[in-house]
Amino acid sequence: MFVTKVVFLKEDEEQLLGQIEENITKQGGKILEKQSLGKRKLSYTIQKQTEGGYTRFLFEIEPSSVRILERIYRLQDGILRFGIFLCEQKQRGKK
Repeated sequence: MFVTKVVFLKEDEEQLLGQIEENITKQGGKILEKQSLGKRKLSYTIQKQTEGGYTRFLFEIEPSSVRILERIYRLQDGILRFGIFLCEQKQRGKK
């Protein structure tokens, strides 16, 4: 799950999400699903932002690569917050 800065240009948003996808695949991951949850008001201000764009990625990756991704996403401009969660195999098909 990623919360990104709300940008005014659709191209900038697509570029940021493309970088997220590229980082996952560079680390040997496979993206299974990408779901945009839209723009929402944040509960509190983060980096002077009151709204964020929410996007959920479902991907498979080796556990050793998760730390590398976390480090990359902490430093990447445009990402306000992110969370990488373990999803059990039987839950992957459900929505």
